[in-house]
Amino acid sequence: MNKCFNELTRLLMGVLLLTVGIGMVSAAKKEKVTIVYAGNSVKVSQPKNKNIQIQHNGAKVVVESTVTDQEVEYVLKGSSANGSFELNGAYKATVTLDGVVLTTQEGAAINLKCGKRIKLHLQKGSSNSLVDGVDTLHKACVYTKGHLEIDGEGNLTLTANSKNAIAAKEYVEIKSNTGKIAISSATGNGISSGANLTIDGGMIDINLSSVDKKALKCDSTLTINGGSIHASLTGDGGKGVKCDGDMVINGGSIDIETSGNYVSERAFGFGDFGGFGGFGDGEMPDFGGGMPDFGGFGGFPGMGAMPDSINFGGFPGGGFPGFGEGGMPDFGGFGGFPGMGAMPDSINFGGFPGGGFPGFGEGGMPDFGGGMPDFGGFGGFGGQGRGSDIQISDSIRQLLFGNEREERGMGFAKRKYNGSAKAIKVMGTLTINGGDVKVKTASTGAEGMEAKRGVTINGGTVYVKAMDDGISSNGTITFNGGDVFVWSVGNDAIDSNSNSRESLIITGGKVTACSQVGPPEEPFDSDFSQMTLTGGTVFGMGGSMMGEAPMPKESADTQLTVSLNGLPCPVGKTLLCVDDKGKELYSFVIPFSMQSSSSILSLPQFEKGKTYKVKIKEPDVTLKEFTF
Repeated sequence: MNKCFNELTRLLMGVLLLTVGIGMVSAAKKEKVTIVYAGNSVKVSQPKNKNIQIQHNGAKVVVESTVTDQEVEYVLKGSSANGSFELNGAYKATVTLDGVVLTTQEGAAINLKCGKRIKLHLQKGSSNSLVDGVDTLHKACVYTKGHLEIDGEGNLTLTANSKNAIAAKEYVEIKSNTGKIAISSATGNGISSGANLTIDGGMIDINLSSVDKKALKCDSTLTINGGSIHASLTGDGGKGVKCDGDMVINGGSIDIETSGNYVSERAFGFGDFGGFGGFGDGEMPDFGGGMPDFGGFGGFPGMGAMPDSINFGGFPGGGFPGFGEGGMPDFGGFGGFPGMGAMPDSINFGGFPGGGFPGFGEGGMPDFGGGMPDFGGFGGFGGQGRGSDIQISDSIRQLLFGNEREERGMGFAKRKYNGSAKAIKVMGTLTINGGDVKVKTASTGAEGMEAKRGVTINGGTVYVKAMDDGISSNGTITFNGGDVFVWSVGNDAIDSNSNSRESLIITGGKVTACSQVGPPEEPFDSDFSQMTLTGGTVFGMGGSMMGEAPMPKESADTQLTVSLNGLPCPVGKTLLCVDDKGKELYSFVIPFSMQSSSSILSLPQFEKGKTYKVKIKEPDVTLKEFTF
């Protein structure tokens, strides 16, 4: 019995070895076609598989493949000033770039008309360059009808003269072993995916200057697990990322900078404001932002300590129009009476109520400028009041700020900017679990990161400097971890427009939010509810809507938080928080000057019954001493 069993075992092992051997032979015989470009001609190693037909006209190569059971590798080498590669087939394939330089006068440099998975392999140590034609009939310099996977430790430089640099109808994956992909210019988008876009590695450098184009465009889910991504966009409306689904960042380095302007604008909601008035010093009313900037309703009194005299940002209802060049009243009257310089052809209402009187066109009848009136919006919010937690003497103010004068125009002129140059725009949710994310915008209306359905940051390092909102969402914004610094030059730093009762949640991590423009823009803005703050190291500086620092809602779980309303913030100085023994608990280098900010500070080290100080390091000035 044992002898029979042993014979059967040897027989089965022999069959197995034979099968493996056949497989190895088959793998060894994997079809490989080499195409070498040489000016206006090519040299092709003829394939053994008769189902592969290769034709070329000069240096324009077209492959017709009916292979359905074997992956074929096409290796491209050499250079041509009028060459291209086109693959038609119905089975997965690999295209290897091994030191190829192709410039085509029309069409795509590489056109992969195969609906299956195509691997674009960059041969290790190779440098490759692709330039497409200037016609607009093709979709990209490198285009695939199916799924595109990029790998290999070579370099690839692309110039897209017609539309996108790299585009796929289905998903795009950039593998962890990918070398460098440099998109020097593109009239369209940098990398465009018709489905998911996944980046696991590689060094990706994208430079775009065309209007309303995106460095990374994804029609579904965008996932970044690793690699290095740098994107610079100078065209109006250009965006670093435009994702129609959800975006998840698990790792890697992302550096995005936009400097283009918005594409168009229109009035939206509010006009130029004088501002919520602060409270005076008990003498004549203090108008905070100066005389009201006419444009609609007047201001409302700000909130501070109980005032000695109320400082109004403007006068409700009426208003006194200025006079234009022609002697007619200038626009900006409080009741919405637009003034007129020369006789206008279009109407600009100062705001509600009243609607204002239209200007008259050349024919004498009201001329609406081709559409509905452009409403200037509601009236002015006055300057930041002085009824605050922190009062400093004139001598200390002089010591901290010197002769610096702070003039904030209360720029609450809300406009709707179409095609603004956001760094990251996500139509779904944005989740950051790790990595290093840095984004900067430089034009009016350009937000740093916007995700329509919510933002969650669990880890990583995030730096945002934006001209408009730093981080914005119509959903809930949640911070559970990470190190987050957000600086808005002209709007709210962190802005949740969700109507949820918990629209802004902080449970952990380090969150620093700075709004530079002043009232009514805030470091933390949650329109319909107070923020929830149960953990983390949190500091906010900026203006406020009602003259009060944006404190979290009170609950049993709320972390101890101190209001620093009226905090003087001299640029470049170090702000400290120390305990009663002088131990440093928190430090922050102030990025811009604000003589009276509505600030908050929340630290996990805070304890009830303990005393703390907030101070400037040099010169040594204590700003507030407090006990919980």
